[in-house]
Amino acid sequence: MVYTYYFLQYFFSRNTYIPASGYAPAVLLDHQGDPISLRKKEKPIVILSGWGTPEGFNKAYDDYLFWRTSGGERITSPNQACTEWHVGSYPFQVEISRLPFAVGRKVEGMERLWDSVGAYRISEDKQSYVPVVNNRAGDFPYAGGDAPTLYKKDLDGIEIIAMKDYAPASASSDTGGFPLTRYTPDPRNGEDYLEGIFLIKKPNGINDFYEIDKAYKARVAGMMGWDLDEPVFYPDYDAVEGVQDPFISDWIGEYFSEDIKVTEGFYSNVPRMTKHLKDTMPRAARNGYRNIVLAKPITDHNVYANNFWDLHLSLQSLCRARFDVKDFNINQVRMYGRTPEYNYMMHQNLERHLDHIEPGSEVSVIYTTFGLPWPGANPVGPMSNAAPFINEVFHENAYLNFLSFKRYIEQNENDHKISFLKTGGYGTEDARTNNLYSYALFSGTQLGYKEDPLRFTNLRGAIEDAILNQGKKEVIIQLSHWGYTYWVLIINMREALNIPLNSIEEIHNGELRMTLV
Repeated sequence: MVYTYYFLQYFFSRNTYIPASGYAPAVLLDHQGDPISLRKKEKPIVILSGWGTPEGFNKAYDDYLFWRTSGGERITSPNQACTEWHVGSYPFQVEISRLPFAVGRKVEGMERLWDSVGAYRISEDKQSYVPVVNNRAGDFPYAGGDAPTLYKKDLDGIEIIAMKDYAPASASSDTGGFPLTRYTPDPRNGEDYLEGIFLIKKPNGINDFYEIDKAYKARVAGMMGWDLDEPVFYPDYDAVEGVQDPFISDWIGEYFSEDIKVTEGFYSNVPRMTKHLKDTMPRAARNGYRNIVLAKPITDHNVYANNFWDLHLSLQSLCRARFDVKDFNINQVRMYGRTPEYNYMMHQNLERHLDHIEPGSEVSVIYTTFGLPWPGANPVGPMSNAAPFINEVFHENAYLNFLSFKRYIEQNENDHKISFLKTGGYGTEDARTNNLYSYALFSGTQLGYKEDPLRFTNLRGAIEDAILNQGKKEVIIQLSHWGYTYWVLIINMREALNIPLNSIEEIHNGELRMTLV
């Protein structure tokens, strides 16, 4: 123990160590300023990636996703290191963004877009308002901090809105890039999970998008039956989203003679529970690995996940840890499309609804997935949203998934007459415009211009076509995404278009179907 202490003291006295933060990897350099690494290995390492989404609310997990999807590291000079993977035009480039630049990063002359309100919880005596976000300034880059407590006596003439009555632009039919979100009481029981939380129309030094999102998480917790103060967890049935699923490492150990290390790195992490990809990649590099297989054991195949998360985050993290990315051979393994096993599972889910319908009946099946804006947003200037959705393969991949499922049902469902037909389209019977294929979380011009015959269909439009245009008596909505247990899919996807919700008890039991007879 004494030897270890003196060794570490000597080691760190000769080298430079910068600890990891919530948004940057650790840096370990020798006295010449080069990254420290063990002898280079020829054998590869397999790193499993994915969202790593926990059940419940963890601020560290949530904060990193906000940090990166609101722009990530800000570019302050044209040749700034480790920004080759940003998109957009200087100086409004971003790692990833789901909102206009000036909303996520303060821009001179446009400060009110960044901060014009404050989210507060009212005190027990009803005389003061305590900030929902208690970050200190500088704790979390670009989010602000040091919001003051406000007193009722000082707020004459300032508008105060109960959070449940908040109606952002994203509540309209055209959400401008945001998924539809609601702040209203629980439609199942009328409970207001945002009771006591208010928006005060006065800047408070905290980014609006950040603090409103943090306040909103109280509603998410209530809708899902979580306790915000309890530790998060990973359910047994969702092992691939939490601690390492042993299947892949066991399979590699069985079929490869070499001792190949398998580890994981998620897009964000719960400290001391899961690993972050930004930390796993430099850690593998310091252990001598230069050949890396980056694998994703979920069917989340799109440019956003494959490039902006898996590849770009890996390269950025290696660069920020001062490694030369040209020294690394990174190969990506993705799950393309739906496997026969997935189609089988989807059929089993469908049959649970078909059991309520008389055999031989004709049934319209609406295949619904998460969705994505189309064609994208303005890539130039302070109001740019440079995420290149117009180049997104999600649209093509998601539809090919549908066609795979459609063929499977045509070949294997013998008890009912399944129809995927949508009216008003053109082309072959497999053309997207001729099928009940829909997006759940986006609408309006996000799905294409109104006159565009190739515009995408939202779920509500597909329901209206099946029932009103075709007069179908039996309609099943088949939800399909890369996972069923994410709260956005369980709550927002349904609420956005007034689809019934499961009870909290059903959600906790993993029962996510809903049959209306």
